[in-house]
Amino acid sequence: MKQLRLFPQPRRLIACLTQSKVLDETAVMELGRELMRAADEAKRCGKLILDFRKVRIMSSAVIGKLVVLNKKTKEDEIQLSFWNLRPKILEVFRITRLHKVFHVTDESEDREEDPLRFIPELFEVRNRVLAALETADFYWWRDYGTVYPLHDLYGIEVSGIRQRTDAKQILKLLQNLIPDWTFHKIWVGYRWGADPNWRARIHRDQGRPYENWDTKET
Repeated sequence: MKQLRLFPQPRRLIACLTQSKVLDETAVMELGRELMRAADEAKRCGKLILDFRKVRIMSSAVIGKLVVLNKKTKEDEIQLSFWNLRPKILEVFRITRLHKVFHVTDESEDREEDPLRFIPELFEVRNRVLAALETADFYWWRDYGTVYPLHDLYGIEVSGIRQRTDAKQILKLLQNLIPDWTFHKIWVGYRWGADPNWRARIHRDQGRPYENWDTKET
């Protein structure tokens, strides 16, 4: 079973660990090999990010593989960062003082540095939204155009909604589905020669500077 999913981007390579537990010796060995391959691929862009959001438990052998990876990336002049470490794992890093060796951060801290950040789990949220829309009797093409992730805002937008009343209902659905994301809005968009269409957006991070949004629907 693959231990990493790779998401190449122009300025970085994101490698997401796929398993919640990395304890088995065979899995650890495979992870080590995949980390080396990821480092080789990251030479093209100069930046490698390991995303640990799915990892709940990992063995000390995994830490050994990370130390080897850190050495390799330094030799190859690759910037290495760790995203989304759970508190228990981060505590192990602190006890072993590896938090001073590794660059531990969060994807939200990269927003200003890289507005084109890519957040893989938003596609999982998108699938949840699609299922919720169908359950609520909203169907693609008949009632809306598309649902897409907003990586820079850590959010989701439903666009191409035919009716304002539907947009208000869809926004309420998004708020109920993802209550922790406090920024939301609906608005109408126009395209030359086409009927107006509504959009419903919800996101975790503050809006883009030029949009000047708040948490209230207008």
